[in-house]
Amino acid sequence: MIYSVVEDGPAFNMKIIKDSPSQAAQDSFAMNMLGWKRNGYYVEIGAYDPHKLSNTYSLENDYDWSGISFDIKKIDFSSRKNVCLQLDATLANYEEIFKEHKVPEIVDYLQLDIDPAPRTLAALKLMPFDKYKFSVITFEHDSYRGHEDVAVESRQILTDKGYKLLIKNVGNPDPYEDWYIHPELITKSIWERYEGIEDIEWQRLYE
Repeated sequence: MIYSVVEDGPAFNMKIIKDSPSQAAQDSFAMNMLGWKRNGYYVEIGAYDPHKLSNTYSLENDYDWSGISFDIKKIDFSSRKNVCLQLDATLANYEEIFKEHKVPEIVDYLQLDIDPAPRTLAALKLMPFDKYKFSVITFEHDSYRGHEDVAVESRQILTDKGYKLLIKNVGNPDPYEDWYIHPELITKSIWERYEGIEDIEWQRLYE
């Protein structure tokens, strides 16, 4: 069943993390898929800021998650308990870094969000998918900015790796992200009602 944005469309009724600074409630999507897991683990490619528009702040602060963030800029992460590495995410040796920082082989949430979108794609291509699995992935493709090629190629890469594109072209309001799950790691009864949603403003997904 495919849903798209319509005035009288279905109610999806995901729960939302109250007062989260997340840009489009990506953290809430992850938590809905993960059954509101505590003490999870995230990898954040493109941190931007320790609090503003952060998709990991509430996970760390309210749900006791651990994780590792990456950003090309030097960011003051002293208010956060988890580390942010300053490096070019399009050139990183993630397998080596993950081993050094004892990243678990199953990561609960992977965020990929670098500007411009082709850099996000470049970082995706470096992920050690043969050694690590990710339960939930949000990928910013910014197709509305002319990066439809990034959206297409990233979808091919992730579906080939066994990930399911659950919600396609999440909007804010323009379509700019895809949200994935790994069907071996997320319970089917949780994700199946959202399968095939596309071209939807993120607010429509929540109560």
